[in-house]
Amino acid sequence: MTNNIELLAEVKSLTNKLLEIAKKQKLQSLLAEVFWLQSQIALIEFEIKEARQLLNQAEIIAIELGYERLGYRISKQHDVLFDQIDEWELLVRQNAP
Repeated sequence: MTNNIELLAEVKSLTNKLLEIAKKQKLQSLLAEVFWLQSQIALIEFEIKEARQLLNQAEIIAIELGYERLGYRISKQHDVLFDQIDEWELLVRQNAP
């Protein structure tokens, strides 16, 4: 379990570094991908609101730039999360200390 937590922390750190690179170099497609990846990490951590916000940011970027495939993939993930929101919230309540 500790290894998983450490690995997740390292992945989060790396995505934050990627986010900074994407912002500095104005790489909008990378920015959308990083937001998507961070949303998946937020789901693992049961941060449902944060996951939705990150997916929304990723989707907006993809749509604004006309990246149809990326936008479609992100939109699909957003729809799945929305459809399963009650299940996610139940899991959060069950694991709440």
